[in-house]
Amino acid sequence: NKISPTQEGWQTVVKQINESFASTGFVFIKSSLISVDLVDHVFHISKEFFGLSDDTKIKYIRTSDTNNNGYVKMQQERLNPKKPPDLKECFNFVGSKKCTFPKEVAGFENALQQLYRACLQVSYQLLEIMGYALGLKDP
Repeated sequence: NKISPTQEGWQTVVKQINESFASTGFVFIKSSLISVDLVDHVFHISKEFFGLSDDTKIKYIRTSDTNNNGYVKMQQERLNPKKPPDLKECFNFVGSKKCTFPKEVAGFENALQQLYRACLQVSYQLLEIMGYALGLKDP
């Protein structure tokens, strides 16, 4: 949904974001487009996935640096080559159809897809708002 700088409320949002970036370089965004229920559901379903055995999770491991989809095991990544490997595990998903989702957790793919679409919508709106804040004619 494209916004219009003439819509009630949007002028205020554009002004607030512009002032925040200009003064501190940082904004905190709270969006009703991403429901608390959806976030809670994704956390719950993610907890199920990470509770699976290592042998099960490894079936979904991210196999390359060019396809950033899949499971990342503990100490698989080292973002700083001068430091020890990262003490985290994660499941990366970047909206690609190249992702193999775990069948052992019912609804895992659907939940991540829903959250991805909601985040994408919010990011497009934020970019549009920032375009208006910068004075672009048609952001």
